[in-house]
Amino acid sequence: MRVTTRKLDRTSQYDRKDAQDFILMDSHGRPVRLQSLLERGPAVISFYRGGWCPYCNIELSEFQQALPEIELLGASLVAISPELPYDALATEQKNSLTFPVLSDIRNTVARRFGIVRKPTAQLLALYKESQHHREDANEFPIPSAFVIDQTRSIRMAYIEKNFNQHTAPAMAVGALRKLHG
Repeated sequence: MRVTTRKLDRTSQYDRKDAQDFILMDSHGRPVRLQSLLERGPAVISFYRGGWCPYCNIELSEFQQALPEIELLGASLVAISPELPYDALATEQKNSLTFPVLSDIRNTVARRFGIVRKPTAQLLALYKESQHHREDANEFPIPSAFVIDQTRSIRMAYIEKNFNQHTAPAMAVGALRKLHG
């Protein structure tokens, strides 16, 4: 199986072809398990920094626009960030998201994907200006998207260090079309 990557950070520990199962809480306090999503079809996972990040909100909105096609292709979509559940709920409501927004408070799942980094000074300043600022938050996921098939194989990985790029939704749909036939 071929894994498609774009703008992958060479220092990343991302060398996996299989996604590990996980259980994270959604913004409403319900557990969401990767394996349960995969029992229904492929999964698209979008990692974002938080609702305080304007670029992340743009990408989440673009994923929301792509959601009908993602579902038509038999896939599920979830977004994951290190936000606390009530902040994830605020992000969900602010962006009118209808897909699950999950909390990975300690970046445990993001770390498994090898996408956790210390923020730049500029990004850290933006975060500290937000009302969602937590003193213990000193790492964030690189905005990324993964398409995972029902055998947990990662079929597409998009890891974008240039956080003002927003091609992940279109790439995810393209990968799903290839899976779909």
